[in-house]
Amino acid sequence: MSHLDPFLLTIAAIFLFAGFIKGVIGLGLPTVSVSLLAVTMPPGQALAIVIVPAIITNIWQTFVGPYLRDIVRRLWPLMIGTAVGIWLNAGALTGGAARYAGIVLGCLLVIYAVTGLGKFCFSVAPGNEKWVGGLVGLVTGVISASSGVQVIPRCRSCRRSGWRRTSWCRRSACSSRSRHWRSASR
Repeated sequence: MSHLDPFLLTIAAIFLFAGFIKGVIGLGLPTVSVSLLAVTMPPGQALAIVIVPAIITNIWQTFVGPYLRDIVRRLWPLMIGTAVGIWLNAGALTGGAARYAGIVLGCLLVIYAVTGLGKFCFSVAPGNEKWVGGLVGLVTGVISASSGVQVIPRCRSCRRSGWRRTSWCRRSACSSRSRHWRSASR
């Protein structure tokens, strides 16, 4: 009779829950899984476990439907800004500051929850979308490199850009890939 390691069962349960969340609302696999895994391990290790499933689900989600061209056309500044931000802050999860990653992650999730539950709302005019997207991407990249999640400020920015829910979820998945590719190369 084989013996299943309780730690592996915990990881499997976390991925099952995070996958359920992604299936219901279209996003959240990295945020939910890194956050819950960070309770039992450093966020850098949690991110290492999450990268491959997140890339696979985001690629799958991106290529379903006719929105890819529009997403890339509107998101290229956000994607480039995210990659640059991660590059600028590379090593934050593995260097001397890595011991603060759990604190940073917790603070970011509280901020995300408060802004989501509150009436925090902004909109971006179509003429300003490119430069705002680049700036949001840069800040998202720096935050992502130091915490392992990218929900702030990218998700708040993307949700307020006037996209339908399905294209917004694909947009979110597409922009997530730039973070995953850059994180995997560290």
